[in-house]
Amino acid sequence: MIPRTNLTVLELGNGRAVHYAGHLLANVGVEVHRPPPAGDLPNILTRYLDAEKRVIDQAPDSVQGYDGVVADAPESPHAEAALTHWLNAAARGPLAMVTVSPLGWRRESGWRGTDLEAAALSGVAWAIGDPSREPLGLPHHLADYIAGSHAAGALLAAARHARRTGQGQSVDISAALVLAWFTHVNSTVYTPYGIPWRRAGRRASGSGGPYPYALFRCADGWVAIIARTPRDWDRFLEAMGHPAWADDPRYRDQVAMGRDYPDEVDEHVAPLLRQRTRAELSRLAREHGFPLAPVNTLGDVLAEPQFQHRHFFQVVGPKGQAVRLPASPFAFSQPPTPGAAAATEPGPLPLSGLTVLDLAWVWSGPLVSQALASMGANVIKVEHGDRLDNSRLRGRPHVGAPLAGPTIEIGPYFHAVNAGKRSVTINMKETRGQELVRQLAEAADALVENLSPGALGRLGLSYSDLAPANPRLIYLSMSAAGQTGPLSTMRAYAPIMSSLAGLEALIGYPGDEPVGMMTMGLADPNAASHALVAFLAALHGRDQTGQGCHIDMSQSEALLCIMAEALAQHQAEGPVGPSGNRAAGVSPRGVYPCREPDSWIALTIISDNAWQRFCLLVLTSASQGRDPLPVPWAADPQYRITSARVRAAALLDECIGQWTRRFYRDHLVALLQSHQVAAAPVLSVEDHETHPYFAQTPFLQPVHHPLAGVRRLAVLPWAMSATPPHVPGPAPLLGQHNYEVLHDLLGLSSGELAELAAGGVIR
Repeated sequence: MIPRTNLTVLELGNGRAVHYAGHLLANVGVEVHRPPPAGDLPNILTRYLDAEKRVIDQAPDSVQGYDGVVADAPESPHAEAALTHWLNAAARGPLAMVTVSPLGWRRESGWRGTDLEAAALSGVAWAIGDPSREPLGLPHHLADYIAGSHAAGALLAAARHARRTGQGQSVDISAALVLAWFTHVNSTVYTPYGIPWRRAGRRASGSGGPYPYALFRCADGWVAIIARTPRDWDRFLEAMGHPAWADDPRYRDQVAMGRDYPDEVDEHVAPLLRQRTRAELSRLAREHGFPLAPVNTLGDVLAEPQFQHRHFFQVVGPKGQAVRLPASPFAFSQPPTPGAAAATEPGPLPLSGLTVLDLAWVWSGPLVSQALASMGANVIKVEHGDRLDNSRLRGRPHVGAPLAGPTIEIGPYFHAVNAGKRSVTINMKETRGQELVRQLAEAADALVENLSPGALGRLGLSYSDLAPANPRLIYLSMSAAGQTGPLSTMRAYAPIMSSLAGLEALIGYPGDEPVGMMTMGLADPNAASHALVAFLAALHGRDQTGQGCHIDMSQSEALLCIMAEALAQHQAEGPVGPSGNRAAGVSPRGVYPCREPDSWIALTIISDNAWQRFCLLVLTSASQGRDPLPVPWAADPQYRITSARVRAAALLDECIGQWTRRFYRDHLVALLQSHQVAAAPVLSVEDHETHPYFAQTPFLQPVHHPLAGVRRLAVLPWAMSATPPHVPGPAPLLGQHNYEVLHDLLGLSSGELAELAAGGVIR
């Protein structure tokens, strides 16, 4: 049962991001209207993305009847005039107006770009690929779909604020900033510990800390293996028969193995894996409880029993041309008795007055609650000294010199996803601790958790346990594969999920074996992006009916939702493998070297007119140079047509690479943009501190932590004109807010708190 949001939204535009935003909104109970599409998306994809929408004859002139508009950034004066009309309407009344594009609209730079340039600017491309070859962006326009999920979430947030206050606003979503939001969290596992955030082939850079964290070849393909803890490593060795070499102390220090001699350890591990199939290794992983997944092909994904069990794929298209594509990654269920329909008082931000209980850990769940905090929610993080969040256990960071203070309090990773929350320490294994959490849940509006399915139920803290006392509770469960099915209890980190979902198999160079993207854990933040949509829709539904709900969200299914294009291509045209930076129907499109070492630009020719402008620049620069470079390809009339360029993509990539090597990166980007050619530098996360694209935004905000000092943290990248998200404060110290939460919210006396502390219930 999807939420009753009572929202009506107009969708304007033909790009992937806006189509997907409307698709998600329709899936969570929003009535979406749109004019007939006029873009170049494949018919089957348009049919899929627009299936739940109402197609109208043309865009209406009046705002009346609409709560929001989601639109492409304009590409023509006519489109800009039409969009300005809606922006003016948002300024005058309670309308949420969201624009979404690769690089953002109305940026001072005025740059042109596509999803590839967004990946380049964000730092994503810097982290994917072989270190001896060019960086790789995300295939199959994934960045557009991810940006669309943020557009959907931002519209729901702005619409809620408008409903409560009568104040409309505009929101601008940039795919580049969305992806940078991901990289700034992920890179905190690397750069503060002296591990470079950069591409490292099939292994995460520096193993991302403990060994192993890589793709390995097996008897019939590839598997992803990750061991973040000694327990993970011991269980893997146990499954492999505990080989004699494993007793050597040299192979007990996972951090040293990952950082200093991973190739040496690979020589021991690789033979153990090559003699076993993906199915055998997957079975061993389930039996012994360590994180491993097969690097599935899309064919494997369509046959995966887990997705079949959850009826995840739906048939789309007419008979004879039908394909199976993802349904919604959210399953909503509600309590039998509705709650009282009393909304919280309006405040300065969309979620002011909302209390959220955070039982999540590591990245995906905490990123959701951190985003909620940045929109005004009061987030209470429940943790305990005997069962610390893994993000507190990353070791001592150093910036020039090691930081002083307890390591559990100064970790950049913990800070990045827990800023502005309040920490209470409750031992949920104790009966009294479970009762405290139940009391907090009764006083809360929402609960977020990403623990293994069944873990909270065994403590009497499942949704069915809590909803009778608080039927208004929105309970968000985010697990690797969902709450049901044969893989529901699988142990998984981000690349395990993306391997299961078939994404790792799509990352690589044309014609080669997969490289994967082990340094870029996309599954977690993508799950958070989608979870925000489901959560905010459920909040609208509760505002209307007083009734909360349980949201069962599969993080692997959320990945597959942004992969619909690849899944459709696989079924229509045959097996789909790595395609590098190329995309169907576009050429040139790639990442090309510049004059400085390991310096690159992303470049996309989006039309025949853009090709002519590009060739004019190439020919002019070649004739002006002191050492002229022959560029006959730029004057060859056969390449004026897109189809010819697509056929000659490999040759053109080589020729363009020879030309770009003659230029310094930033100078070349400026030249290309001055000729209205889509281009961007491939940036590292360190570049974001000074690059003009980021300098013109409030994306990195300084926050003072009492032990770690000033940190610049990435904020939720929704450029909201009236209620911009902000970093509400530093991450909490362990148990810092025990008194104010347990005393002020639950009414416990000082004596009761002292008794609980003495008994180890709170510490």
